[in-house]
Amino acid sequence: MNNKGMSTTLNPGPIPPDVLADGEAIVAAIMAGKKPDPALARKVRDRAERMGRVSTADGFSLWSSLMVDCPQLFASLPLMPRAYSISSSARLGIYDCLYVALSEQEGCEIVTDDARLAALFPKQVVLLSTL
Repeated sequence: MNNKGMSTTLNPGPIPPDVLADGEAIVAAIMAGKKPDPALARKVRDRAERMGRVSTADGFSLWSSLMVDCPQLFASLPLMPRAYSISSSARLGIYDCLYVALSEQEGCEIVTDDARLAALFPKQVVLLSTL
């Protein structure tokens, strides 16, 4: 047991591609402002338990401890028109441009180690190495 009362006998092996794809589908749904498919979420959880990555008893405690420091989540779908416009003009991937659009909306800076992003948007992006 660790200091939070959870077992520490997790299997740290590589994550199989199908499990990774399912997890990415859950994240994509959240980014689109949608509720992830409950059946898919159960499948990922059940697979993690069967693989020995997490015990049934510890699963909820581990999730809860992650969510304590969870940043505020924003739906990305409302940001897509602006992100697409930025992507087209900057010739940059839409994923990065979602962060730029969110930065504009929230009036805050982006902290990253992406030098290209910082060069393209010097007023909005702060390089981590400069902090």
